[in-house]
Amino acid sequence: MIRFRINSLELRLAGLMGALLLATTALAVAVLFLETNSAVRSLSNQNLLERARLLSQSVLSTGSPMLPSDLASLYDDPEQPEMYAIRESNGTVLAASNPDIRRWVTTQAMPASEPGIFKLENFRSTTQEYYGLSILLDSSTGPLAVTVANAGDDDSLLHAMMEEFAEDVAWVIPVFILVTLLVGTFAIRSGLKPVREIAEQAAAIEPEAMSVRLNEKNLPVEIRPLVEAVNKALDRLEAGFDQQRRFTANAAHELRTPLTIITGALDMLPGNGDIEKIKVDVARMNRLIDQ
Repeated sequence: MIRFRINSLELRLAGLMGALLLATTALAVAVLFLETNSAVRSLSNQNLLERARLLSQSVLSTGSPMLPSDLASLYDDPEQPEMYAIRESNGTVLAASNPDIRRWVTTQAMPASEPGIFKLENFRSTTQEYYGLSILLDSSTGPLAVTVANAGDDDSLLHAMMEEFAEDVAWVIPVFILVTLLVGTFAIRSGLKPVREIAEQAAAIEPEAMSVRLNEKNLPVEIRPLVEAVNKALDRLEAGFDQQRRFTANAAHELRTPLTIITGALDMLPGNGDIEKIKVDVARMNRLIDQ
């Protein structure tokens, strides 16, 4: 299996940063969605709770409810699927917006002083979902169990808020990621500048310039151990080269004297073809030693 590898450290770091940025952005969006959902639920609950309190206050001392005009128009409007039911502490239903909610509350236990949230599916012979709460409230006639519900109000509000968020904010996310990647890539490139400078210094090291060492100042702590190790390796190489030079110089010095003696002895011998060849070889050896 062939594995694709990026040889550029800058590209690797930029890729990792981009992946991390995408992951954190996705996580932030998810958290924002959950928080928005929770906020919408809380707003819906507060809205329903306020309606329940108004309904409990509308019950007269005679035990019959007298709804304010705004509440009456809300529950009488067939286009607004709002429901309510009011029960006495003994379970008797004082008033209900429709027979369906009246029958449903008679099957439910009396609520507590804390609101109890419920969700009704396929209620009233429709596929509509109802979301509501029941709570026990004080009134002029005593404790009353008030149940209020509406058809999918929380979901519609949530969808409307999320759509508005997508239209107003979502387009910023790609721009934010792109700008962050550009700034991050520039920062990575600037951070790796010492590495490029060290590479240029290392390229200038030759056998004739073995004393050159890589600069260890102003280096990131992650790179300094590597540079120190390279400098120590150069110290060992320089020591090896010096030892080799001393050995070569000593060998040349030791060989120069016997070759001089051989050259003088050859000059004293009568010349012939073999002697001349030996003189040529000795002369070549002298040139090598001089070099």
